[in-house]
Amino acid sequence: MLDLKYIGLIIVLAPLLGAMITGLGVRQIPRETAHRLTIALVGISLLLSLYLAKLFLIDGIEPYDVNIYTWASGQQWFSFNFHIEINSLCVLILVCIMRLIN
Repeated sequence: MLDLKYIGLIIVLAPLLGAMITGLGVRQIPRETAHRLTIALVGISLLLSLYLAKLFLIDGIEPYDVNIYTWASGQQWFSFNFHIEINSLCVLILVCIMRLIN
């Protein structure tokens, strides 16, 4: 089983990667290949969202909370973090959004 941190990152970054590849390689990549690549990466996000839905809604695992990266930090009163929190509400919204996109 993949770590939930990596699953969350793949769900967020896979469609972004597809958009970047097709957007930057507009002249070099044939149109049909660009369509297939983008659909495949969004499909991967959908499948991983459904997997998370199974874990959280059916298996009932606990909410997951992890700090991926600390961008800036003050002494004690502020910090800017890239943070992922996955719970059953987030998973439900992910599945609904990914289903609407596909």
